[in-house]
Amino acid sequence: MTALKRLAFIACIAGCAPQSSIDLTKAWVRPPAAGLDVAAGYCDIANRGAAPIALVAVRSPAATSISIHTMSSDGDMMQMREVDRLVVPPHGTVSLAPGGAHLMLFGFNGTGNSVPLTFEFDDGTQREVAFELRSLTGAPQ
Repeated sequence: MTALKRLAFIACIAGCAPQSSIDLTKAWVRPPAAGLDVAAGYCDIANRGAAPIALVAVRSPAATSISIHTMSSDGDMMQMREVDRLVVPPHGTVSLAPGGAHLMLFGFNGTGNSVPLTFEFDDGTQREVAFELRSLTGAPQ
């Protein structure tokens, strides 16, 4: 195989590689209040695929552990619950937002303008995203 044919073959394979059906946007972290080490993470998770996909884990060098939480109301009280997975429906979006589903970053030690978080999905997909580090009010720093 000539060098030109080899190059064309490699370019074809690279162009034919499957693209991830997951988009992570609007990613930001609310840092801990003074004296605490628990931060909260928010983003939109869009699934462009034809099958549901579940977020099963999140990790970051800026936290000792990260868990996924949902919020629900029970009468006049809001309840936060840790969940093992968060399902994103086909062609749908799940928003992690204040007052709703969110990430809890325990042992948070992030500094600077952003922190990297790696999302793991049940199909084996992993996506690393830079989360903007915002103020306690959620305003950009």
